[in-house]
Amino acid sequence: MLIAIVVAVLVIVAGGGVAYAALNKGGTTPGPSPNIPVTVPTTAPTSAPTTAPTQAPVATPAPVSPGGGGGQTVSAAFAKIFVPTGYTVADQESDSIVLVPSNGNEEAVGAQAQPLTGATTNAQLDQDLLEDDQESDDPSAKMCSTKAPSQTQLVGSGGSITADVISICENLTPPNGPAFAAVDGYFAGVAKAADGSFKAVWFEFLAPASSFQAFTASIPSALISQSVFSDASPPA
Repeated sequence: MLIAIVVAVLVIVAGGGVAYAALNKGGTTPGPSPNIPVTVPTTAPTSAPTTAPTQAPVATPAPVSPGGGGGQTVSAAFAKIFVPTGYTVADQESDSIVLVPSNGNEEAVGAQAQPLTGATTNAQLDQDLLEDDQESDDPSAKMCSTKAPSQTQLVGSGGSITADVISICENLTPPNGPAFAAVDGYFAGVAKAADGSFKAVWFEFLAPASSFQAFTASIPSALISQSVFSDASPPA
C-alpha cells in the first residue's frame, strides 16, 4: 500500500498557530504565470473525523544548492526538488521532502516517490492514494469531484511523466485542537525505473479546505517544472 506523507504533516495547535511534524508513515508547465497551472476542486465532506494525525521528530534537512527562478534545489535520493523563495524544508527522507511556507500559514507541500507492487496505471494510483487517506486519517475521506481527473506533467530523469490531478476531501482532528475540513491534493503519476519496475511519483498539497484554492494558486510553478524525479521515465 502507498503511504503518503503530507496528510499527516499538518498539525494545528489550538490557539497557538501552526506546528509541522513530518511523518513518513512508510519508512504540480513552465511559463510566465507564477502559479501552479491546474485548479483542483474542493467540496469538503461533512462527516465527523475519526483519526488524528500523529507527530514524529523532524529530520535534519540535507544541504541545498542554488536554483533558478528565486529559490534553491534540494537533492535527495528520489529527486531534486526546487524550493521556491518563501518556502523552507520541514523534513527530508530518502523518498520524500516536505516544504512549508515561511510565513507560517496552515499548509504544506510534499514531493515523494515509492515503488509500486500492484498499481500500473494512474487510475489505480489515484485509488491507492484515496485508500491511504481513508485508512490513515479519515474513513469518510472521498474524492472532492466525481469527474474524471485532469492531467499535468511531472519531470522525470527519463522524460515527462503524465500525472493525474486529484483532490481528496477529508476531516482531520489535531491532538490539541478542533477538527477541521481539509483538502489533500495530488499531482500523481506512474513512472518506470531503469530496472523495468513501476514506481509512483507525486506532489501533494495539504491545506484547510477554506484556504486550499488560495494556497495552491500562490505556489510558484517552478516548484513543479524545475523539480526532477530520479530514475523515473514514462511508463510506456
